[in-house]
Amino acid sequence: MQLTRITAIRHGETEWNAARRVQGHTDIGLSAAGREQAARVARALAGGERIAAIYSSDLARAFETAAAIGAAVGVAVQPEPGLRERNFGRAEGLTFDEFSRRWPEDAERWRKRDPHWSSDGGESLQQLWERITGVAHRLGAQHLGQHIVVVTHGGVLDALYRAATGLGLQDARTWQLGNCAINRLLWTPDSGLSLIGWADDGHLEQSAADDRFPDPPPEPDRWAAPWNRAWQTLGLPAPAALLPRLLACYAEPRRHYHTAQHLGECLTHLERVWAQAERPGEIALALWFHDAIYDVHAPDNEAQSAAWARRALQEAGVPDDVAERVHALVMATRHDAPPQGGDARLLVDIDLAILGAAPERFAEYEQQIRAEYAHVPAAVFNARRRALLADFLARQPLYLTPHFHAELEAQARANLQTALARLGDFPVHHGTGGLAAGLTGLSNKAMLAAADE
Repeated sequence: MQLTRITAIRHGETEWNAARRVQGHTDIGLSAAGREQAARVARALAGGERIAAIYSSDLARAFETAAAIGAAVGVAVQPEPGLRERNFGRAEGLTFDEFSRRWPEDAERWRKRDPHWSSDGGESLQQLWERITGVAHRLGAQHLGQHIVVVTHGGVLDALYRAATGLGLQDARTWQLGNCAINRLLWTPDSGLSLIGWADDGHLEQSAADDRFPDPPPEPDRWAAPWNRAWQTLGLPAPAALLPRLLACYAEPRRHYHTAQHLGECLTHLERVWAQAERPGEIALALWFHDAIYDVHAPDNEAQSAAWARRALQEAGVPDDVAERVHALVMATRHDAPPQGGDARLLVDIDLAILGAAPERFAEYEQQIRAEYAHVPAAVFNARRRALLADFLARQPLYLTPHFHAELEAQARANLQTALARLGDFPVHHGTGGLAAGLTGLSNKAMLAAADE
């Protein structure tokens, strides 16, 4: 099968990026930090696969980034106006807060990703989608059998990601769009775009800043009731300063699945089985902390999260035996041993409830996990992912408590079979250390702990 390999790069940082101002078609040049990012991504690409052509948006911030790459690899840059950022009309030059104060109804439609809304004089998401997919089809067809680089903008990369994964224009974004991160796609005449790797920023001095505009972090007020209830069951006031710290962790830009969405789903499941738990408040606090520390390159996320939970509870006046039980519950989410006790079994089933979600949510979850491991080559990821999902499917039963077994077991097995069929047959590489734990355990977090070995 003939295909085109596409490396897509977002331009380096600008002063307006740092100030979170809408740029759109406004022609802003790179900042000093952005020029350094451009130099680093250029060096990274110079040591890789041969590049047949470089295409760039004709806006200065993208073209300057592309010029650095072109100089490093010896390929002239071709300007492509079709790769420009979305035209944001009268919003350009403003922050989202400034725009919201002036035009609150427009801001709400923008926040909800209305595909047909555009700022006065600007471009809608639907128009952007049609423009970008058209350019991708044209360049892909023109360079079959070759590797090309496109240097463009955050909105364009968002459209490319959605085209490659099948996500809709109104689906919330959970993937990163970092300045000068490396994103890899394939294009074929039959299938169009597909995702190979996303948001690889290992060549940068620090992780690429992700433009989350206009997606806000989780609001503390939304979470106050479940947070307070957990502490009330222990007979203690909830530490006010701890809630925003936890929410900030779940809002980290490198996360895609292990976010406030997952936390909220877990807490909702707990509400349904609250009366079945021996100590429901302890389960709730374990859920709040179970993904508080999350780094795909680290093998000890659960241990660090559990240690933070124990320390925070003790500082809040929780008895040591309660803090130790919460610590043990968080450690149970490693899924490397059968959970001990009814509360631990409930907690583990809640953490794995995503496997039995509706097919649409399960498909989103699979995409979110792939995005978290976008730096891992597709063949490696698919092999390890297949081994993990096959291990889930082989477990009898998958869910250990009557409620979750009755509610989710059948759907989980159907979801797993669908995912395995999509992944196909891939050889499993038997590595060492964290990889072995990932292949035999139940933890998505451990699955690729040795991905960089």
